Amino acid sequence: MKSILRKEILEKYSKSAEFVNKYFPNKIHTAIVAGSGFGELFEGNCLLEEISYSQIPNFPQPTAIGHKGNLIFVEIANKLCMVFSGRFHFYEKFSVGEVASVSILAGLLGIDKMIFTNAAGGLNQFYNVGDCVIIRDTINFLYKSEACLFQTYEIKQDIFSRSWNNKLIKKLTDSKIPFQEGVYLSTSGPTYETPAEIRFFRRIGADCVGMSTIIEAKVASQLGIDNLGISLITNTLVEVATSVISHDEVLIASRKALPVAKKIIEEAVNIY
Repeated sequence: MKSILRKEILEKYSKSAEFVNKYFPNKIHTAIVAGSGFGELFEGNCLLEEISYSQIPNFPQPTAIGHKGNLIFVEIANKLCMVFSGRFHFYEKFSVGEVASVSILAGLLGIDKMIFTNAAGGLNQFYNVGDCVIIRDTINFLYKSEACLFQTYEIKQDIFSRSWNNKLIKKLTDSKIPFQEGVYLSTSGPTYETPAEIRFFRRIGADCVGMSTIIEAKVASQLGIDNLGISLITNTLVEVATSVISHDEVLIASRKALPVAKKIIEEAVNIY
């Protein structure tokens, strides 16, 4: 049973969905949320249409660097995909509904598959900058719940599709495309982690850490959408502070690793 959105949330984002559906009425195979630096990955694909978030009624506007705020329609692996080039974070003062607006819009458009990408710091000592991590599980340190968006709410253990994960891992292994698997932890940000936090996060089982994805993916799951999560390791975290990482460095690292990320996304979309 799908969870049912609260009336005011449904009315608000139904107007967004109606506009997008009129602008681009074709059936979408997969929706992709592009994390920091990921938007550039889709600029070279077969671009079909592009809408600024500012054109979409009741849809929020991102403020974070590297999040352009465009809805892009492209072909990936010969399938029609919709890319959210820009997401919303709690540190930008967005509400739970606004952070999850990408998933709500996708659900109202009848999309049943979503891929969530993000830039993340590597906690696992076997991770290197540029590694792509298939998210196996999550730890929510956002201190937010998506339940407030729903009239009825189904408690779920899995956020990401085990079947899709397993099929993708097999394809990547068979194709010899490098990847990692791991647990993604999200904080509200916008500060990076202290050495003490890094020690703590490692000890509770996190492999990488970022500032997004979990609420969006949980809302999508509640709406009956199958999810996949991919983290791109843009910096490795150490328990003894040696330097300060900037957001520009995160974007630079993202760009260098995009070719592998692109292959993984193409393989993921091509599974169904």
